[in-house]
Formats: sequence, structure tokens, C-alpha cells
Amino acid sequence: MLPILLLTTALSSAPSDAPELLQELGSDRLRHAGRVVLLQHAAPGVPLVATTANGEVRFWNPDDGVLLEGFDLEGSHGWTLGMLQEGRLLIGLRDDHAVVWERGEEGYEQADPFELGLGDLVSLGGGLSVSPGGDRVAIWPLKGVGGGLMLADLNTGKRMPTNFEGFKAEDAAWSPDGSLVAVLLTNPFKVLGRAGTAEQDCSRVLVLRTADGSVVTTIHSEVEYLRDLEFGPMEGAENGLLAGAGEQGLQLWELPSGRVLTRFGNTGDTMHITRAQTDEGLLLAATGPDLLIEGWRLSMDEAPELVFEHHLERPLGDLELAPDGRHLVGAESTSALRWRLPDFELEPKAYGHSGALSALDAQGDRLISCSYDGAALIWDRATGSCVRLPRQHEGLVFDASLSPDGQRLVTCGQDGTLRLRSLAEENFGEELFVRTGQSAAGFTAASFSPDGSLIAGVTADGILWIWQAEDGLLLRSFEGLRGLDFSLAWSPDGGRIAVGSTGVKIWSTETWEVAGELADLGSPVMALCFEPTGTSLAVGLAGRAVQLRKVEDGSRVAVWADIPSRVQDLVWWPGHGLVATARGTGVALLLGREQGPVVQLQIPRGSDALVLAADGEGHLLTGDSLGFLQVWK
Repeated sequence: MLPILLLTTALSSAPSDAPELLQELGSDRLRHAGRVVLLQHAAPGVPLVATTANGEVRFWNPDDGVLLEGFDLEGSHGWTLGMLQEGRLLIGLRDDHAVVWERGEEGYEQADPFELGLGDLVSLGGGLSVSPGGDRVAIWPLKGVGGGLMLADLNTGKRMPTNFEGFKAEDAAWSPDGSLVAVLLTNPFKVLGRAGTAEQDCSRVLVLRTADGSVVTTIHSEVEYLRDLEFGPMEGAENGLLAGAGEQGLQLWELPSGRVLTRFGNTGDTMHITRAQTDEGLLLAATGPDLLIEGWRLSMDEAPELVFEHHLERPLGDLELAPDGRHLVGAESTSALRWRLPDFELEPKAYGHSGALSALDAQGDRLISCSYDGAALIWDRATGSCVRLPRQHEGLVFDASLSPDGQRLVTCGQDGTLRLRSLAEENFGEELFVRTGQSAAGFTAASFSPDGSLIAGVTADGILWIWQAEDGLLLRSFEGLRGLDFSLAWSPDGGRIAVGSTGVKIWSTETWEVAGELADLGSPVMALCFEPTGTSLAVGLAGRAVQLRKVEDGSRVAVWADIPSRVQDLVWWPGHGLVATARGTGVALLLGREQGPVVQLQIPRGSDALVLAADGEGHLLTGDSLGFLQVWK
């Protein structure tokens, strides 16, 4: 028996020749590490700006998804944002103050608001809106109820306060020339069902003149809460239309009377609206939690005309039309998706995942990544581009495997199906066959054999299935496996297959007899990986350890103890040794081939490395909890 190597070296002791991050996929598109909360088209040359819940501010070119520039807010999270004159940014923060940023010699840097004459504004609140010309500001506190809103003319320095006791400011919209601002107010006491509020307004809209802060009209909403506002067509400085989104869909008010002219569109709760001036007139886009985007053409003389509609897979956090109305951008979790109108073709076509990765595999330059949101992406690592495969699984995708030639893909998931698809040029994406188990149990693992002739899958009811890859013919099934969430691994020569959950069983693929069994592991099995000779099997455990066991007799070759948390995945990285991931650490752990220091591979943005693969060309691939893929050398 080989000696047991108990490796308890501190994880901080990494040698100086640590692996290098060579490439990251998914980060060169409209992506963020945090949830996108606001999208806004800015000045020419910086067409789209986004802020996130974790304090990122990024400028993107929506034509190709390339990052132009950006910066991170420290110590607080950006919530609202407006473009001031001379390219300055006024950003409202959640702790009821604002900051000013301007472009310096090395990019954007925080400016002194007092030197710019804005010192009194930044302390007034975290909610803000800036006029289209960048010369007028409305600012209000995000916290508390009552108080008021401050209108400021930055050209003259004039300040105009407006009070609204019992209501809370939510948002503001500006007329195209900046002469009017509509302020959306909500009654928070009625939201809470406070006694005596039944007859009160749910929401109000104050339309103010920005020259002196005087009220043009007050719109009362007694039966529904309003979500968003946009100005419609305007005949004059104070004569026109105002559009609102609320719990009962869309409506148009006449200005200056404030009376409702019409209700239109989906009658469900509408959350976001955005406007653009096109060659054909004013375009209004709206969306809500019913996952439907509608586009309407508005005019002073005719009823709203529906010009497009589109069903989404997931809700959007914000919506923004390009100024010319030819494209629409929506905030979906950590991504900003851009559609060409009116056909809703997604551009750019290459974009990353919006959720944590659940599976990763590689063959040469072709990569496959799957996420828990059900998306499956095929990547071309040379260009960084990817193609999203049509969604086939209902529910979560748990595992994926590429055939050795990279021309076929097998996936499995929560819906109890295992699916084989073609990736060949002539029939790309075509489903070749679908297989199910004998019950409704989901498949937790699936993999091609090393020669591509067989496909193995394991269902949560404890059955290992072996199919012929060519036609899906069932060759073998083995019942009675103990556990629920199963992992599987083929030996490099395909002569053995291991399945583990509560213990591990190993079969010979020549005789299909049990060739080994590991029952004394101490905790559930989370991942399996054969070392290159196939004589030993690495087992990643929920009990924060990795064991290397001989297949022949189950004896221990090595034990890596004191892994920071339960093991998530394992892979053998040629030339380096075993690599493991562990939940909540923000690193992948290079364990190596023999006793020695454990090397940390730091995952960008502090996200979790969840899944692993090696590409056969000396590279390690990691997939993280934010939907990015990293390539290491």
C-alpha cells in the first residue's frame, strides 16, 4: 500500500508560479457582477450607462456590447443616476446623499460638489433625475415619508423646494425641452393599510414648471398605484400628453387639465415604460411581471397604436429605448439584453449566462456551459463568442457533456430527461434522441465515454443507465444505488465507470461486473475524478475533504483535509494535478499531484468557482456563480 499523505497545508501558502488567468468568457458583453438596477442612454459617444446593486457604473457601446469605460462606487450602492452638463454624472446613493463624478485624465473620478456649485444638492437625498439638457435637477430623499423635492437650475443657481406631506417621491420624468417635470408620489401609509387611508390617493403626479417650481396640475390616482411616467407628444410648452404605467396597465393624461384620455395595452401590472422619438412619431415601450413587452406609437390626434409585442423568459429590472427607437435594452439580472426592433432579434448575439453555472465541458476550442436558469451556451474560445441553444429542458440543467469530437452534446436535468443534440454544422441544435428513467426522478449526471460510443446517466432514484450513443439503444441499467444526488466519472481509457453519492461503486465496462466499492468515506460524495492512469479515483466530499483511493482495493493513496467548505467539483488538470472547488471560498484549489502547498486560483469579482473542466490542450476551465467562464494556463 502506498503511504497515506495527509495534506493540511494552509491554503494561503501558494508557490510563486501560481497558474495565470488567460481569458474570461462572458465578460466582454453587457454584463455586470451585480444586479442591474438602472439603464440610461447618455450623451453621444457614451450611449448606454448602467448602475448595479453592488455599486458598478459602466458605459457600454450597445452596437457591439463592448465596454467603453466604467468605475466602481466605494462604500455605498448606486441607485439613481443622471447626466449633467460637460459629461458629469450625478449619482444618488441609498444612504440619502449623492456624489458627482467627472472624467479626468485617467477616466472617471469623484469630483468636489462644492467646487461645482452642487454642494447643497448632494446632501438632500439619494433619489434624483436630471433634465435632458443636463442643466436642471430634481432631487429627493429615498428614505422616510413626507419632506419634499428640490428643483435646481444649474445655469442660474436657482433652487425651488416643493413639499408633499404624507407622500413619498418615487421617480420623475421631464418634458423634451426640460420646461416641465412630472414627479411620481406614492402613499406609503395606504400601502401598509394604515387606518384612515382607504379614501386617500394611492399615487399622485405633480406636474411642475421648472422655471419657478409652480404646479401646472395634480393628477390623482385613487384606485391603483403608479409605477412609472413618461411624457408623450407635446404641442406646446405646457400642452401635451403624459403617459403612466400602473397596476391596471397604461394610461394617457391630457396636459394641463390632468384628465384621463384613454387606457390601453395589457391590463396587468405594468412596471417600466420608456420613450423614443422616431421618424414615424413617438414610441413608447412598456413591460411588467407578466413577461410581455409592448411597443405603442403615440400621437395627439389618434388612439395609441400597437407596433410590436414580445414575450420574455424572465422579468426585467429596467427598460430603455435607444433615442432613435431602433433598439430596446432591458436589464435582466446581471445582464443587459439588447433587441433590434421591431422583430426583436437579440443583439449582440453573443452574451453570457445570467445565473450560476451548473455544468461545464470542453473539447478543443469548443466549450459548453449550462446554468441553473436552463440556458446552454456553445462557446468559440478563439473569438469569445457563443451561441445559445434552444431551451429543451423544463427546470434546472444539472449536467452536460461534449462528445470527444465536439459534434454532439448530451444534457440532463431536473425534468427527468437526458437529451442528445447535434452540434454539427449541417444540423446544428437538432435533437437526436430523448431518454427518461423508469420514474419521474431527475437525472443528476450524464457523460460520454472517452471514445464517444456510450452515454451514461444516473437518476436520483438510484439507477445507472448505459446507452449506445449512436442510436440511444439501452445497453445496461444498474439499480439499487444508495443516495440521491449522484456523480459519475469514466476512467481515461473508458475501461471503468464510477458512480457515487452515499459511497462509490465502480464497474468494469468489459464485463459490467462491480470492480470496486468505497463505503467508508465519512460523508456524502459530491464529485468524482479518475487520475490519468485510471488506477486511482479522487472523491470530493461534503465533509470538506478530497480522498484519492486505489480502485483495486479501495486503499487510501492521499487525503487532502481541511478544504474550506464542502467540495463542489473535481477535475484532473494535465501537468498540474487535481483541482477542486469549494462553496463560498471565491477560489479554485489546485491540490497538485503529490504532497505540497495548495494553490489558490482567485476567481474574479470574488464569485464562487462552481464547475471545472480541462480542455485537453493544457488549460483549466472554471465556471462561476455569476455565469462567467475563466481559462487558466
